[in-house]
Amino acid sequence: MNYYQTPANLQQFNEMRAYLGYATHYIRELSRILGIPLPFVLYPQAAASKITSRLIEKSVAIPADFNVPNIKIMQSYEQILVDCSKHILNSLLMESEGEANIPVFIEKLTHIDDTALSSLIPTLS
Repeated sequence: MNYYQTPANLQQFNEMRAYLGYATHYIRELSRILGIPLPFVLYPQAAASKITSRLIEKSVAIPADFNVPNIKIMQSYEQILVDCSKHILNSLLMESEGEANIPVFIEKLTHIDDTALSSLIPTLS
């Protein structure tokens, strides 16, 4: 699967949808496993995933139709996922009592058990 931030055709658009759906699942599960609440509620449903803000009750979903306005919506959706990822990273680094560095971050990640890690891998149902 390839990721196209600005898809030029239907195939690239569908690959972007699939990628964002997978990223939604992965980020939500990582948040759950690490116990870090996100400012958004992520609803992973493959290419039909959606995100709802906890603050303003606004939702954005991965659109199904290939057109320019929907590409903009998908780019906005992507930015929310990036913000959620940054939130997770910042939360992990802030927990380290002033020692915010990569070794501390990696140490925290190495304490995740194999069962929790396996839940990050999406399964076909």
